[in-house]
Amino acid sequence: MTYPDDPFPDLPAGKEELFAAAAAEYDRYRPGVPTEAAELLADTVRDLPDPVLLDLGTGTGRVPRVLLKALPSLAHIEAVDWSQPMLDQARAALTPVLGNCTLRLVQTSADVYAPLAPLPGEERWTSDLITC
Repeated sequence: MTYPDDPFPDLPAGKEELFAAAAAEYDRYRPGVPTEAAELLADTVRDLPDPVLLDLGTGTGRVPRVLLKALPSLAHIEAVDWSQPMLDQARAALTPVLGNCTLRLVQTSADVYAPLAPLPGEERWTSDLITC
């Protein structure tokens, strides 16, 4: 499940274009997240019943992707980035591997991010693990 993709009104003008052209090729040139690092992060919340991840500057969703493998009990991912093309890539990469985990993509910069109000019928959540 994914949620609103509308940008926050405070999104700095012109910032989105910085990664727009590179979004499709971004993962090819970026180092991956080492399995050991993913396991270390997953171990910090492994005993929680429904852990929630907040990933600031998610880019193409590489950190959430590797954490979904290391932590199958992940219940919700809040992925924040100011580049809509990067969020589009993150959606494409994460949607097929979400399982029962929900996903919310938020277009804004990390310094002005605030959790969105829950949709009707949803519970409010708090993050158990924050990555950036």
